[in-house]
Amino acid sequence: MTNWHYASSYVAIKPSITGSSTPDMQQHSILALIAWAIFLGVFLYQSWHAYLAYLSANWVAVSAKVLEADIAEFRVRNQTPRYRPKIKYEYKVGGKSHFSNRISFQTTSSYRYSDIAEVMNEFTVGEDIIVYHDPRIHRRAVIRKGMTYMNILFPAILLFVLVVLYLRQR
Repeated sequence: MTNWHYASSYVAIKPSITGSSTPDMQQHSILALIAWAIFLGVFLYQSWHAYLAYLSANWVAVSAKVLEADIAEFRVRNQTPRYRPKIKYEYKVGGKSHFSNRISFQTTSSYRYSDIAEVMNEFTVGEDIIVYHDPRIHRRAVIRKGMTYMNILFPAILLFVLVVLYLRQR
């Protein structure tokens, strides 16, 4: 039995078997879904880092040795170069060595070399420093523990954009 719909002038309109979407609409829907998935993934990643930054305020201090301290240059799609700290340190927990390269849970990169040089001037290869490790998962460690406003700002902006985009589609 076929469901018939009636327009306001009472003319019978048979429903489309294939639906009303065209290949262009289907492609647009797939691209929109992919964009949503990427955006949501970035939001979750940033939120996870904000959560870890929050937890790191209570992590345990331990001595570490700086093994590498440099500045790395990188480019995204051949654009202007950006710089980030390149650090590696070793610390021991319960007699077992662990390695980390994290300064903090805040993104540390800049278009200005001098910004990163200022951060890296604090570290010298072979120097002993204090780092903070997760007492539950010892392989997680940071040099600077705790949160900054940037840990909250970026996920908050992403959440706002997600909500606005969602409400626009409705």
